[in-house]
Amino acid sequence: MFAEARAALADGDLRRAASRLDEALRKVSSAAAAVARARPVQTAKEEKDIYERLRGQIESYMNALDRDIPLGTGDTGTKHIQTRLSRMLGQASGHAQEGRYQLAKKILTEAYRVAVVAIAAQRKGETSVFRLTFETPAEEYLYERKRNDSYEILVGIMMNERESATNGLKAMVKRLIGESRDSRGRADAAAEAGNHTAAIMAMEDATRSLVRALRAGGLPVLE
Repeated sequence: MFAEARAALADGDLRRAASRLDEALRKVSSAAAAVARARPVQTAKEEKDIYERLRGQIESYMNALDRDIPLGTGDTGTKHIQTRLSRMLGQASGHAQEGRYQLAKKILTEAYRVAVVAIAAQRKGETSVFRLTFETPAEEYLYERKRNDSYEILVGIMMNERESATNGLKAMVKRLIGESRDSRGRADAAAEAGNHTAAIMAMEDATRSLVRALRAGGLPVLE
C-alpha cells in the first residue's frame, strides 16, 4: 500500500496517494495494537504520564501553527489541520476523563503523527500552504529545541511498539539517539554563548539524527 501511495504521488494523484497511505497506516496501527495486547500492561500512572506528554506536545504544535503566515490559499490548509487535531484531542480527552488512557493514547499517537508531519513540512518550506516565521533567532532556537523533544518522544513510541525489533535496529536507533543528544548539547552550549545561529544549525543536526532513526524503523517522516 505504501508503494502504491508513492507511485500515485509520483503520478500526481494526491487523492489516491493519501487514501493508500491512510489505509497502510490503519494496517500498521492494527498490527501495533495486536502486539500491544501481548505486552505487560502499563500502570495507570504510566499511561496518564504518556497521555499528558503527548497532549502537551501536540498542543505546542497547534500553537506554532497559529503563528503561521498563510501564503495564497494556505489559510484553508491551516484550518483543516487545526480542525482535525482539535477533533482528535477532544476524542482523546473524552476517553482520558473516563480512565481509558489506552484509547486516548492511540488517538493522540495518530494526532501526533499528523502534527509532526505537517510542522516538519512547513518548517522546511516543502509545502506551498504556509511556513513558520520567527521574530528572533532565539525564538527559532527554542522552537527547534521543542521539535527535537517531539521527535525523541516519537522515537520512543516507535521502539515501544517494536519490542520484537532486531538487535541491529535497536543498536542503530540507540546510536542515533546518542548522536542527537551530542548535537543537542553543542546547540545548548552555543545558545548559552549567545550564538543562536550556530545553535539552530546544531539542533537541526540533532533532529536529523532522530529522523534517520524513525525512517530506519519504517516511519516515512519529513525533516
